[in-house]
Amino acid sequence: MKKNLLILFMGFFLLSHSLIAQQRTVSGVVTDRLSGDPVPAVTVSVKGATSASTMTDDQGRYSLTLQDGTVLVFTAVGYQSLEVPVGSRSVVDVALVSAS
Repeated sequence: MKKNLLILFMGFFLLSHSLIAQQRTVSGVVTDRLSGDPVPAVTVSVKGATSASTMTDDQGRYSLTLQDGTVLVFTAVGYQSLEVPVGSRSVVDVALVSAS
């Protein structure tokens, strides 16, 4: 009986550890593709999630905690939306194209 409980406990420990390890912080800078200037107030969201999002600051910087296998969606007034698979990267810098 004690052996079964020990095995069960170890299984839960390993499962919870692997779930925590999959979550990480990704950061980056959003710039204008033509000028290279930072783009403030860009919404950076996780595709398919309703609450995982942030906005870039005045220098175009952002930081977001997410799960592995995530696709980030970058949207801003006056720019074309952009979807970027994160993969194993911890830094995702993007350059947005003007919508005009």
